[in-house]
Amino acid sequence: VSNIEKEYLYYFLISTYGQSEISKGIVGAVQLKLPIKNIQNISIKAPNLIIQKKISNILQSLDEKIELNCRINENLEQQAQALFKSWFVDGTNIELNYHELGNITSITAGGDKPSIYSKELTEKYYTPIYSNGIENEGLYGYTDFAKINSSSITISARGTIGYICLRTKPYVPIVRLISVIPKKEELSAEYLYLWALRQNFSATGTTQQQLTVPNLKKISIGIPAKEILKKFNNIVIPIFQSIEKNKDENIAPDGRHLFLGLTIQHGNIGTQSDSSTGSIHGHVSAANDTHLLAVAQRNHVAGQSAFVIGIHVMQKVCTLA
Repeated sequence: VSNIEKEYLYYFLISTYGQSEISKGIVGAVQLKLPIKNIQNISIKAPNLIIQKKISNILQSLDEKIELNCRINENLEQQAQALFKSWFVDGTNIELNYHELGNITSITAGGDKPSIYSKELTEKYYTPIYSNGIENEGLYGYTDFAKINSSSITISARGTIGYICLRTKPYVPIVRLISVIPKKEELSAEYLYLWALRQNFSATGTTQQQLTVPNLKKISIGIPAKEILKKFNNIVIPIFQSIEKNKDENIAPDGRHLFLGLTIQHGNIGTQSDSSTGSIHGHVSAANDTHLLAVAQRNHVAGQSAFVIGIHVMQKVCTLA
């Protein structure tokens, strides 16, 4: 391939613009499919090779940063879990007072999704909506108001029952996602999260298994004395704050996919004379780059969407031309 770089093609295909082009080739009423012939006819716009390389280098560096942050977060979470275990599971000298979960927390189940929402993060829709899924911690979309404003944990009540997430920012729970909000003094969402990870939540129901709020309320939870809990919180809360900071860093760079489509549409890369337009069939050998085409096909059929552009990415790439 002489006039298009593989890495640029990859990012083009997973961008909002590329996914829009791919969707034009989807056929079938009952079972959707994307024939190879239609993939070869996908329209692709590209600047010159120098700018292609600059774009793909930036996006690859962002991918590497995201991967590093994820590894750091895994290590930090392991540290927090190990601390909880050493203090309150293995530590026999710390006395725990037991309460029913419903007496020291507020427990509610998510309902229908908001009538107005966006699949993408925007200036208007910035409050996350979470469902009981696992991918991307159950992120469903964004809306303009929050139902839960306090730090809490969520527990999936259907599907992957017992999947637990710590939520430290306002959000909206939907589709039987249960929110558990601490209301006892000194009881932090972080302590509650680490405790919940060690529980084996059992479901009920013969036709459709689910976790219910009444059953959750009856579960017994051990809480240490206020002074001990405060010391523990002083150690683990900064750990989770670091995790959240890394997650925030990952959200903005992940806008690289939408960015690529936007720059092509609005002419932010190169000039008209620098750019070329054609089909994938004209630019790419299907035999040599089957893996890239498969990525495009798999990502679209799976319903994967592009993310929101990070402002610092825009600042970088606007200087490329």
